[in-house]
Amino acid sequence: MRFRATVVNLPELCVATHLSGVSLMHSTKWIVKRLVNLSATLVGGLLVIVGVVLISLSQLIPQTTAEVVHAIVLEMGTAMFGIGLLAVAWDLAAKRAFLHEVLDATKMSATLEQAGIQTIAADYLHDIDWKELLRNSDRLDLFFAYAHTWRNNLAPELEAFGRQKKKKIRVVLPNPNDPRVLTELAHRFNYDQAEVERKIKESAQFFLDLAAATPKGASVACRYTSACPLLSMYVFDNQAVLTVYSHQKKRVWVPTFLLLKGKSMYTFLEAEFECLYEQGISSAQPTPAGPTP
Repeated sequence: MRFRATVVNLPELCVATHLSGVSLMHSTKWIVKRLVNLSATLVGGLLVIVGVVLISLSQLIPQTTAEVVHAIVLEMGTAMFGIGLLAVAWDLAAKRAFLHEVLDATKMSATLEQAGIQTIAADYLHDIDWKELLRNSDRLDLFFAYAHTWRNNLAPELEAFGRQKKKKIRVVLPNPNDPRVLTELAHRFNYDQAEVERKIKESAQFFLDLAAATPKGASVACRYTSACPLLSMYVFDNQAVLTVYSHQKKRVWVPTFLLLKGKSMYTFLEAEFECLYEQGISSAQPTPAGPTP
């Protein structure tokens, strides 16, 4: 008697067995699901049939001699017919439409969660709690065109932030000495170039004055970049704010996003700011405050 040796590749066998088991499990679930759906449709159809039979039967019962029985059979038939019809319609159409809505909402929720979008605000000045963001953060990274309105609205809070030694402010602004930048921003905001240059330099000076007013306060650095802002970003320790610009040459509502640290949108803004800051050139350094001669 001869014996043939067979070499069995155990990993491949295990994988094949596992895949077969998974395939069988999915097939079983699919069969059970189909049976449940089919059963619901059959029950609904059966109720429709019973309802039709009872309604027909009620017509054979004389109302004069058995009025109560006639009414009961008719009502039961009508109720079963209606319930069965609704059950079939729900199973064939409405349930699927409802399921699609739920899945779409769930998918949207998961997408927002992954992006880290906490709030979408209509008014960036009042719908975002800037004061709380400044109180709860030691970091303030800013990139915008000049943020004249934002600075004026939060001047006391920004000054208080600048007086605290442990705080750190880094600002990146479009370069007011770059004619290409001035031309682009002047066209976008419908200002002349001299006005845009003045606003940018005024913004830079505002933050440099924070450091000059309190030499032992927050660390302040301001840099210029030749990139024209396509958005405004305000990055704090655990949250960030993103505001987009409008192509309309007037003040309009623009969406503002409050973002959570550790999520994709915050990470994107953080990387964008670091790139702009590293490539930027220093603006004028702060001059310590003191008596004028």
